Formats: sequence, C-alpha cells, structure tokens
Amino acid sequence: MDVDRSLTAPMVLLAVRLVQPGRLADIVEGLARLVGEQFDYVKAKKVVAARLDALREGDFICLYSGQRYMLRPKGREVVEVTGIKLQIDHRRMFLLKETRRANSAVRSGARDGSL
Repeated sequence: MDVDRSLTAPMVLLAVRLVQPGRLADIVEGLARLVGEQFDYVKAKKVVAARLDALREGDFICLYSGQRYMLRPKGREVVEVTGIKLQIDHRRMFLLKETRRANSAVRSGARDGSL
C-alpha cells in the first residue's frame, strides 16, 4: 500500500474526528482502523505528521493542551460534508464499547457503576 497516496488530508481529518482529542500515535492507529490494511507505521507517522501540520496551517485542526489534535469548525464542516458522519459516529460507539469491555476486566469487582 502506498502510504503517501492513501493518507490524504480528508482521511487524516476523519481519523482526528474518530479519536479526538488525540495524539499523533492515536491518529495513526485510527487511520489503521479506518483503512483496514497494514502499513508501515514509521512512514505513516511521518506522512500523518506532515498532513497535520498542513491542516493546522489551514485552520482545520488545532492543538489542545499542546499535544493533542482536535477539529476546528472548518474541519468539522469537511468531515460532515463527506457524508459519512453517521458512519464515524457508529465507529466511535463501537470503539467505546470495545474500551468498556477491556476496562471491565481491569475493574474486577468495582460495583460503583462507573463505565
């Protein structure tokens, strides 16, 4: 898979939407889930970092707490216009449920209703 061609700016925006607020490693992992194929993590991380810098200059995303990326209103518009907002919401719910299942084993005995 050609990392440069497959990781376009809209794909990076979708990954940011999926994991926001997220660090660079979280965004690359989100892209791996979106694309569904294995790719060179080191090369993908470099390409995504370059795309994130370009998106920051274009005012599509911003830094939150200096390390985490979040969408700005202009970036949210792009994600919504792509027509897959509903699919992203479904994906987020799936990831939330997956995280809850993983954390329930960690809690082991907590009955306070958290998570």
